[in-house]
Amino acid sequence: MNSLSARLIAGSLLVLTVFVGLTGLAVSYSVYQRAEQAAEDRMEGLVFGILGATEVDASGELLVRMGELPERTLALDSAGLYAEIVGARGKRLWQSRSIIDSVPPVQQTRIGQWQRGLVELKNGERARRMQLQTVWELDNGDELPFIVHVVDARTDDARALTRFTRSLWATLLGAAAVLLALQLGVLRAALGPLRRLGQDIDAMSNGDQAVSENDIPKELSPLVGSINALHARERQRHESYRHLLNDLAHNLKTPLAILGNLNDPRVDTQASSMQRSIDRYLQRAATETTTTLSAPVTLLPVLDRVAESMRKLYAHDGLGFDHRVPADATLRVPEADLYEVIGNLYDNACKYGASKIVTRLEDSKLYIEDNGKGFDSAQPDTLLRRGMREDTRTDGEGIGLASVSQLVSAWGGTVSLGESSSGGACCVLDVGAVLVQRTHPTAPR
Repeated sequence: MNSLSARLIAGSLLVLTVFVGLTGLAVSYSVYQRAEQAAEDRMEGLVFGILGATEVDASGELLVRMGELPERTLALDSAGLYAEIVGARGKRLWQSRSIIDSVPPVQQTRIGQWQRGLVELKNGERARRMQLQTVWELDNGDELPFIVHVVDARTDDARALTRFTRSLWATLLGAAAVLLALQLGVLRAALGPLRRLGQDIDAMSNGDQAVSENDIPKELSPLVGSINALHARERQRHESYRHLLNDLAHNLKTPLAILGNLNDPRVDTQASSMQRSIDRYLQRAATETTTTLSAPVTLLPVLDRVAESMRKLYAHDGLGFDHRVPADATLRVPEADLYEVIGNLYDNACKYGASKIVTRLEDSKLYIEDNGKGFDSAQPDTLLRRGMREDTRTDGEGIGLASVSQLVSAWGGTVSLGESSSGGACCVLDVGAVLVQRTHPTAPR
């Protein structure tokens, strides 16, 4: 079992099973022993009661006063309890009116010796029997030895013991079920910090803040501290990585520009090749930077800022932007990457004659549609490959859409190109992997 909860539940169930089993056996054994002792004590009292109701007349005959017997059952024609007094030679001197299927023979023993145990009757039932060998001293000095013999075949005690045993096990099983439910509740509460820690780690891996140390048990505090330190170091490492690459590109920009102004074709070719290599590797570094360490970026302000820049850059009349995006929609991506994606798409739309650009977020997909001339190619998705261009008369190197595709792919999404409802271009970005929240769309802007 790979689940910690399952292991703890299985362990608790095993412990409860052993506990209930041992408790039930111990209680049943104790009650059985007490019941046995109580039955023997009752039969001993019955023997003493019969002796107390017995006397010897002047002729030496034994007489039992029936009204003084300790058990009224002995004076009734009922079954289950039987008593008799047997002389030294096996002669029955007295017997109760109660009947029993068969009476086991008495056993001659020493004076004052008790004989007790279980016997089997002719009908197959088991009965408890007890006898006492005693002697009566007569007035003339003679002795009258006899045996008081009692047999109890009643099953009331056995039935009561069976009912008690059933009730005991039912009660123990019910208590075990309640204890198991309580144990599950305690276990759930005890594992709550671990679940919250897992949720915080998932949120952290998606770009949220570090794991909260509030209400964390002291046993987990070192783990939380190590996770937060690792998270901080990883984020700092990625930021430093990108900053170093940007600094490198900036430092090489001026020498490359100087080389390009030498008007030497060979130098120009090599300088352009170096510039393209720098741009390509900067782009690759940007796409390989993990989005899970990025803070969430609200989408709508980015759209508004890029739209404002496009209005200044393409100052022709009628250029409008319609942003149908929820105000609280956020993407867990580097902010610079998001500006680059939106900027490239808006710039392409404006460059190819669009006067209105509509951006909407539906079903975790971002649609950017315009009313420009659209794509002439029957397979516009081929333009997502680096260096592919549809209009060679317009300035460009064919890397804008390719850059967009690489960045969105690094986010875990895809880009597809098509035709808008107005006949222009439509670019669909699948941003479900980095979309944090989307409620109700705002009014068009």
